Amino acid sequence: MNADIEHHPCERLSVFVGRHNRYTSLQAEELCRTLGTAPDRRLWRLLWRMPWKTFWKSYVKKAGYREGLHGLVFAELYAGFELLKWAKYWERSRLQPP
Repeated sequence: MNADIEHHPCERLSVFVGRHNRYTSLQAEELCRTLGTAPDRRLWRLLWRMPWKTFWKSYVKKAGYREGLHGLVFAELYAGFELLKWAKYWERSRLQPP
C-alpha cells in the first residue's frame, strides 16, 4: 500500500472494529492487485494458517498473556482481522473477471 494511514487511538471496541474493517478491505484490494487469483489450495492454507500465526505471535511470542483478558481479546481480534483480510481477498479475487 502506498498511502499513509493516520493513527488515532479509540476508546470503543465498535470504532476499533469499524476501522479494521476498512483496513482489511484496503489490504484485500492490494492483495488482488499484487497476487491476482490464488489457487484454492493455497487459499485454504492462508485462511487457516495466517490467523493462527497472528494469534501465536501476539499472544504467546509477544507475551500478550501477561496482559490477562485484554491480551487475549487483542490477540483474538487481530487473528480475526487476519482471517477477514484473506476472506475478503478470496471474495474479491473470485468476483473479478479473468
